[in-house]
Amino acid sequence: MILKVGDGDGGWILFGPVDKIHILPEPVLIQKREDLDSLESPEGHERIVLVSNKRLNSVNGKDLSVGLLSFEREDDKMFLLFSEIAYICNDNGDTIEAVSANRKPNHKQGR
Repeated sequence: MILKVGDGDGGWILFGPVDKIHILPEPVLIQKREDLDSLESPEGHERIVLVSNKRLNSVNGKDLSVGLLSFEREDDKMFLLFSEIAYICNDNGDTIEAVSANRKPNHKQGR
């Protein structure tokens, strides 16, 4: 599979081939950079943050929804935090599932 993720600045980051994708059921809401920094990766996972500084700098007490998912690529385990959208695609690049960071969360980080 291929994972295509909005980088928060209008571009895309591609990860592939990937397998064992796990989407956390709901995003979290953050209100400051420290809230994002406090989100810990599962043990043995590299942390990747695709949240633009522009979006983080404009939060200032407003809620910013951050999606969370984990995946494996070869021998690497990754934990991804993103503020836009992620597309899970088959090996041909066709979308299997779209995961928006703006799904309705029911809890807030740092509160």
